[in-house]
Amino acid sequence: MSLAEITAPTLGFGGDHDLAYPAALFRATADGAAYGRLALYPGRGHGGALADRRFPRDALAHLSPPGRRGSRDRRRPES
Repeated sequence: MSLAEITAPTLGFGGDHDLAYPAALFRATADGAAYGRLALYPGRGHGGALADRRFPRDALAHLSPPGRRGSRDRRRPES
């Protein structure tokens, strides 16, 4: 299966100082999924994204149905 075949709204998250997974890999993964989004937290390392104060808000916004308070529009812009 390729990333392009993933049609479920997908949230990737990580830190831009992760030594195990570079930021470019996070970006490529989010960009490759049909409805991918990325929450990349500056200054965070591996596992540090979960400790970031923005993570709960971003995760809940991703899980909220579109149009509900706290949700984000998950549609990809037209190319």
